[in-house]
Amino acid sequence: MNPRYVCAFLVVFGVRGISGDSLPCDFIDSVNITDGVRDSAGNIIHNNILYKPKYFRTIDYDYEHFSRKKFVAEYIRGCPCAVRLCIRMCCPYGTVFFQRKCVPTEGQLVVNVNTTLYNSNRSSEVVDLTQNQMYGFLYGKPCESVYQLDPENSPEDEWIFARGQMGIEPRTFRLQSEQRNHSATATPNV
Repeated sequence: MNPRYVCAFLVVFGVRGISGDSLPCDFIDSVNITDGVRDSAGNIIHNNILYKPKYFRTIDYDYEHFSRKKFVAEYIRGCPCAVRLCIRMCCPYGTVFFQRKCVPTEGQLVVNVNTTLYNSNRSSEVVDLTQNQMYGFLYGKPCESVYQLDPENSPEDEWIFARGQMGIEPRTFRLQSEQRNHSATATPNV
């Protein structure tokens, strides 16, 4: 066989693997937005989040339990954390974390937090983050290695600033930065 044809064959069939890994964010930080609505500019609106074309891709793979890659029919995944501040929900959509496990819920999810406003009074108000355009949610994502907010058992978890930052007593926690994915983890000082 002619070496040129072999090289062309490898390039044509190797593109699938290259283009399949072209999400603009890590797979674990993306969501299926195939059922979103396209506007005239080519954007997709899904769950009240506007995704510009640079924040979504059509891909042909998925992961079982976020570990084993499998090829599937093409669909569209978007990156909500590139568009909004992300809140990672350990349970799948339609369930809530109760007594250390995910249980079904019939009501709409409400995430009420106390926020400190940036005004002369430094006043506060309770805000439902699900209704705030600043936040996006990732449901059913593994949460073993992230800091879990638990204001019922940890009073320091009760407050965030209106800009989306957590107010943590500096002597209580330190932020540990990971270069690989530009994330920060809060770990207790002992």
